[in-house]
Amino acid sequence: MSAWEPHIRAFHASGRPTVLAITGGGSAAISRLLAVPGGSRSVLEAVVPYANASLADWLKREPDHYCSADTALMMASVAWQRAANLANDMHSVIGLSCTASLAS
Repeated sequence: MSAWEPHIRAFHASGRPTVLAITGGGSAAISRLLAVPGGSRSVLEAVVPYANASLADWLKREPDHYCSADTALMMASVAWQRAANLANDMHSVIGLSCTASLAS
């Protein structure tokens, strides 16, 4: 069992429908979340807008910086709106995002 598994199990048990939008190096989080039983109770959708054009399409605008806190907040807002639409509930849903760059 990984150190993350108890946290992931708690997340799945929370009953909070979630849409995730994750770019770059953070995309491995999606497979970790879905590798723990219970993902269908919490994850509505997970997207990886990896290319610049894909992220701009997700945001409906070009971000000032592709890997920044501001961009992550915009991504989370779009994810929350999508979760609210998919779950038909705007009070219990979560929009979660991450921008990440790999060291090169």
